[in-house]
Amino acid sequence: MKKTYSKLPNDITQDITQRKENNMQELSKKYSPEEIQPNSFNLIGRICKFEDRQTNSGNLIVRLSVSKKVPNSELYDLFVITFFDTDKKTLASNLLAEFEEKDYIGVKGYLRINKYTPKNSDKERWEVQFIGTSYQKMVYDGDLGKYVKVA
Repeated sequence: MKKTYSKLPNDITQDITQRKENNMQELSKKYSPEEIQPNSFNLIGRICKFEDRQTNSGNLIVRLSVSKKVPNSELYDLFVITFFDTDKKTLASNLLAEFEEKDYIGVKGYLRINKYTPKNSDKERWEVQFIGTSYQKMVYDGDLGKYVKVA
């Protein structure tokens, strides 16, 4: 059943807060407090789609759609993660060369909040953006019952 929101900011904030609390509880079982950084994320999921474009300066930007199964459910969450090429690091280009749709990927990164006013609107909008800083090809090991890194 799909949720509909009549008041987007309040309902989404409550939903995000609840998921964040659940995620932090799960993470605290797996990692020590020193390993968890504020505004950071670690995600393992399946690649659904790639979108790429070049900036005016010629650097590549890749938006990667990654799905992750919701625990104890048949539903999936979809995360759009942005990777950038810079003069020093070709993260986005390497990602396109190494992965295909339906591959499993482990991603580390941070969250950024963008504030903007859309054209033809007076209302300011806020958007949370997932920025990828590293990635690893993953496979599911049925014997171990978890995802493992591909060497």
